Amino acid sequence: MSMGRTLREIADAIGADIVRGDPEATFTRVVPVDDGAPDGLTFVTKSKFLSMLAKTRAGAVMIAPDLLARPETIVPEPVAILRVHDAYVAFARAAQFLGEAAISWPPPGVHPMAYVDPSATIGDGVTIGPMAVVGPEAEIGPRAILYEGAHVGARAVVGAETILYDHVVVRHGCRVGARCTIHAGAVVGADGFGFAPSREASTVAATAPGAATATAAGAATAAATATAGAVVASESAGADLADVEHIKIPQVGTVVIEDDVEVGANTCIDRATLGVTRIGAGTKIDNLVQIAHNVEMGEGCIVVAQAGVAGSTRLGRRTILAAQSGIAGHLEVGAGAVVFAQSGVMTSLAAGAQVLGTPARPKREFFRVVARLTKLEDLVRRVRVLERGLEELKSWARLGCSTSLAPATAEEMDTP
Repeated sequence: MSMGRTLREIADAIGADIVRGDPEATFTRVVPVDDGAPDGLTFVTKSKFLSMLAKTRAGAVMIAPDLLARPETIVPEPVAILRVHDAYVAFARAAQFLGEAAISWPPPGVHPMAYVDPSATIGDGVTIGPMAVVGPEAEIGPRAILYEGAHVGARAVVGAETILYDHVVVRHGCRVGARCTIHAGAVVGADGFGFAPSREASTVAATAPGAATATAAGAATAAATATAGAVVASESAGADLADVEHIKIPQVGTVVIEDDVEVGANTCIDRATLGVTRIGAGTKIDNLVQIAHNVEMGEGCIVVAQAGVAGSTRLGRRTILAAQSGIAGHLEVGAGAVVFAQSGVMTSLAAGAQVLGTPARPKREFFRVVARLTKLEDLVRRVRVLERGLEELKSWARLGCSTSLAPATAEEMDTP
């Protein structure tokens, strides 16, 4: 069990001032404000949590000066107070600091059930767990950790102090920088999705060795494609979908993940067709994200779960892609742009743009459209009343009569 850190050590680590409390008191963990224990450190970021703070059982609280100065702020007398500039950032730093004392890392060394190719280069203090594989001419930097079943392919590079969790795959020739964390099941360097549709493939295959097998396989693939409607052909040209075969484009590029990047579980970052798929330094990628071939991300990007970026798109530094957003291929997304959840981006975005919806549009425009949609049913009712009135006018005109229509009543306006 961790011996914890003193209040003074924590304050020094996160840049806090001790307003109240014993500097030598020991803390072992960060806890929620509505729970806690004497060895727990909590935090408050908003006024709505002040009622919980008044009842907290934590041993210390991190709080910003403006909240601390409010008349309604009550910190129970036994609770130590750390004044911080930003309580949420302080929470993150304190959790890291206390975590360093609590985490038990596996000891350095190569497990007997791991395989390391004799031509691989292994740095000092490296940990390689059971069933992990390090391929020919691969390089593992000092103090890196490869957990159970991790795979580093031929000529791949893993930087110093990087962690590859269970069953992470870094395929041949890819590079992962220093101090990166790649979570379980992520794949770096799988083939990008590249196929060239061809109507000549069957003719070429018929003259090649093994033509009968290739032609049969091509026909089966084309038939399945035509049935699924996966290929859009020109009807005016009389195109025959059954003639289309998808020719694999070898993906001979690589992936470069720069320093201090985190990649979530089961995320896939595909290798480039030619050149490099690049993830900028400090970028944080959530679980279940797809990054296609030749994508380039600038520094400090955030990509949230189930987002996808299509091939050859470039994201500027500090771009944010929220959950389930999608970016089409060959686009430019400017620095600091924000794509909100479930948005579909089909055109390039300027720096600082904030968009949502499908197709994605500027945030203010999107909400104006949504507000108008809520009034659509009322508008339909009004149009129907006007149409009935117009038909009545036409009927009177055909009879050669004149009439004066009274304004529609509220009941008429509500009549479907």
